[in-house]
Amino acid sequence: MIDNPYAEEAEARWANEYRASVKRFGLLTDVEQAAAVDRGEQVRDEIAALFLAGATSDDPAVQELIKLHYQWICIFWTPNREQYIGLGKMYGQDPRFTEFYDKKANGLADFIGEAIRVWSEQNL
Repeated sequence: MIDNPYAEEAEARWANEYRASVKRFGLLTDVEQAAAVDRGEQVRDEIAALFLAGATSDDPAVQELIKLHYQWICIFWTPNREQYIGLGKMYGQDPRFTEFYDKKANGLADFIGEAIRVWSEQNL
């Protein structure tokens, strides 16, 4: 299992969802778990590259990557529209998420949050 420094907080805030996510992720082999983590990083890096190139949050290439991001999130948990939009907002509001995304490109967390909102309103 991948070490999660936020596990205790997540369990306290979203107990049922957290336990279901741990169970779901735990059904994967170690190789599948590592591949899932790598896939999330790859999607983030590809979105960052488009952001740095000047793409807008509604650009079709960005939206295709947000679709892949949603599919990646669904490995752990399947959010509805409001939940996925809320996750995107959290990227720009929680300093830990903001730091994680913005280390690739300043402003990336808010950009991804907006791209998630656009994708969610059209697809969820």
